[in-house]
This record gives sequence, C-alpha cells and structure tokens, in this order.
Amino acid sequence: MFFRAATLRRLGPAAPITGHFDRASRVRVVLPLFEPKANLYVANWPHIATPGMAASGRRQLSAAAGTEPLVLYGGDGGGEARPSGADAGTAGPKEAQRHKNISIASLRAKHRKGVPISMITAYDYPSAQAADAAGVDMVLVGDSLGMVVLGYDSTTPVSMAEMLHHCKAVARGTSRPFLVGDLPFGSYLTPQEAVQNACRLVKEGGMDGVKLEGGASVAAQAEAIVAAGINVMGHIGLTPQTAASLGGYRVQGKSAAAAQQLLDDALALQSAGCHAVVLECVPDRVAEHCTRLLDVPTIGIGAGPHVSGQVQVLHDAMGLYDKMRPKFSRQYREGGTAMRQALAEYVNDVTNSAFPSAAESFTMADDEHAYFLQSLQPRHRPRVNGAAEVEQLGQEGKVMEEIRELRRSLKMRLEMLESIADDLATTKQPSDATNEASEKTKARANVIKSSSQTVHEGAALSMRQV
Repeated sequence: MFFRAATLRRLGPAAPITGHFDRASRVRVVLPLFEPKANLYVANWPHIATPGMAASGRRQLSAAAGTEPLVLYGGDGGGEARPSGADAGTAGPKEAQRHKNISIASLRAKHRKGVPISMITAYDYPSAQAADAAGVDMVLVGDSLGMVVLGYDSTTPVSMAEMLHHCKAVARGTSRPFLVGDLPFGSYLTPQEAVQNACRLVKEGGMDGVKLEGGASVAAQAEAIVAAGINVMGHIGLTPQTAASLGGYRVQGKSAAAAQQLLDDALALQSAGCHAVVLECVPDRVAEHCTRLLDVPTIGIGAGPHVSGQVQVLHDAMGLYDKMRPKFSRQYREGGTAMRQALAEYVNDVTNSAFPSAAESFTMADDEHAYFLQSLQPRHRPRVNGAAEVEQLGQEGKVMEEIRELRRSLKMRLEMLESIADDLATTKQPSDATNEASEKTKARANVIKSSSQTVHEGAALSMRQV
C-alpha cells in the first residue's frame, strides 16, 4: 500500500511531461504491475476489456478511463468521440466536420467491413459545402450537370472546359469527402487522350479520381489512367453518354445474356485497376451478384439495396429538377417549391416597397447629409417633380428650373422656324403671297430671338440676385 502511494506521487506530476500519456493513462498502465491478481494483458490494452471479466475476477477499468483519448504531441487526442448508434443519425454539421478525410484506404476499409458508402453529386461551391457538412463519403462532379445545371437535353454536349469549371468550384467547397470527376463524352476515345484529360481533372480541377462510362471497351483507357497514378471509377449498365445507342434511358441487363455481359464488363474494369464500379439501372439481383463477385466496391444508382454503396443526383434528392424524375431517385425535400416561394415573396416585397427596410440599409449622419446638400453644384441637383421639392430646393432651384423650361421651349420654336425657312428657301419661284408669308415668318423669328435674349438677360440677373 505504501509502495502504491509512492508510485502515484512519483509518476503523477511527471506523467504529462512525456506528451504521450496523460496522468490517468500513465497510472493505469504502471499500477497493475504491482497488483498480484491483475491481468497484465487486459490492463495494458483496455480496449479489449469485456463485461465478462468482472465475473472472472480480472481488473476492470471505468467507462471514463476506457474511452479517454491519448494526448499525442500536445494535441487534444482527436476531440470528442464520434457519435455512434442512435446518436449518429442525429449528428449535425459540427459532428460531420470532425470526420476524418476520406481516402481510397478509407473506402476500402468501409467496403471490407460491410459499411455502406454514401455518394452524392455536387456541381458548385454551396452544394459541395452542404455535402461536406452532411458527412458524405464521396462527391461526384457528374456530367449530369449538363442537364440539371446547364439545361442541355442530355449529358453528351458537356465539354472538358465545363467539367473543369464545376470541378474547381466543388474542390473549393469541400475538405473531407473523396472527390470524383466525370470524364465527358468524347474525352477518352484513346488511352493517351484519356490520360491527358484525367490529369487535367486531377491537376486543374482538384479531383481525387475520375469516372468513365463503359465496360470492356474502355478497359484499356482505364488501365492507362491507373498506370498514370490516377484513381479510376468505372460505370456500367445504363451509360447516359451513350444512351441513344442503348435505345434510350432503359434498364440494362434484364436478359440472361445482357446480365452476363454486365458481369464481364465489371470484371474487365476491375482487372484494369478501377477502385470502384457504378451500376446504373440494372436489376437488383444482377447487381447483388456483381457485388459478391467483385473485390472492389459497387456503387448503385437504380441497382437495388444489395450493393456496396449508393449515389444520387443532388437535384433529384432535393426536388430541384422537374424535367425528369427517375423511379430510382428519392426526393427528400421540395427544394424547387421552396425556392419559387421565396423568390415570389422577394418580388412582392420589392413591388410593395417593403424591401429593403431600415435594418437592411446604410445610414449617413444628419450633419454630413445637410452639408452635402448645401455643397451641391446646380448641375448635380435633382430635377423638380413637385411643389414640395421646389420649396426644399429653395429660391435658387426654382429659378434654375424655370430657366431650363424656357430654354427647352425656345429651342423647340427656333427649330420649327428654321425648318419653315428652309422649306421656303428651296422654292424656286415664290409667289407674292409666299413672299409676304416669308416676310411675316422672318419678323416673328426676329421677335422670338429678341425675347430669347431678354430671357437670358433676366436669368442672369436672377442668378446674381440669388
């Protein structure tokens, strides 16, 4: 008993200095060495302790001691424990952000343990941030952006430039998920072209891997990309880029021969080095057989529940795309309806001058505003639309507005008289009546010019008085 107390006094203060164990952990490891009935293996490896040990008389550790994190190199031991069981379903964005970054090794580990892999598409910074915060394992920047974002009728028109544009935005909005970029139609016709474009998606777009559509026919391209050190995901079944050659958007592999072809394609992609294979629109039993046959994960979209993971188009899950709603998609929110309602409220607020309010506007000090009005030059003053504004502008503003009106009126009259004079001058043989009218017109013009000069002189006098 005395020796145990001495050990506590000696190791307790010195334990935190090592940086590898806190005080409680050091004491837990050392003290069992001096207890005759302690099981040394269990004491030094607390994570394998089981409730049955109590019955056998072996040493038990408290729940707090068993879950206490080790402090490594001055860190916090990884922060709070990740939620599990029922608590995992209610984890919010903060819990999701504490997840470790997903890598190929992480995906293989989940596949080996039988944990389903989650994958969602994202095409811009906000959707990428939402996917990251939700804890998604993989984010696919799919060429489906051509339909749900760019408004194309299919994915075929999507170019490499458009893919790179969206890949960069998604890469800026994520830090944890594994990112996969689609190679668009026509960008991997040869192995050399496939490697070049795959390098662009990784180097310029910030992706962790690429995906290409096709089975054995693109195995050489997939193998070349893998040989270049880039992760590749295959895609068989319904391939949207070549849907026209398949007879449209239809389920693939429904016959025995077609199912056998799917298996051959999946094995060819695995042999080429693909780290995963997407199965789209295939019968669930065929997808299950492929999953059991392959050593790499299968990601299903319309392939039933017996696959390694699932992928969905973001706009289908959020109700943001109304042109097409596939049978295999599940809509979790009415995002399109909510967006339309919000925009309708905005238009109504603007129309009724309810937006912006004082809380949404910036103010200016009263003395600064008064000085600003006093220092305005005449040409910078607003035009007058009413008697109340005339009174606010003062006598100077009234005079200037009258002068502007007179000038506009005189200008119109002079233009009219000049046009009449031009018409009379072009007449070759004017009659006596025409000559008399011309003389009268010239007289009227002289009167108007003299009145104009009088108005200008009066305006100048008024300005001096002001």
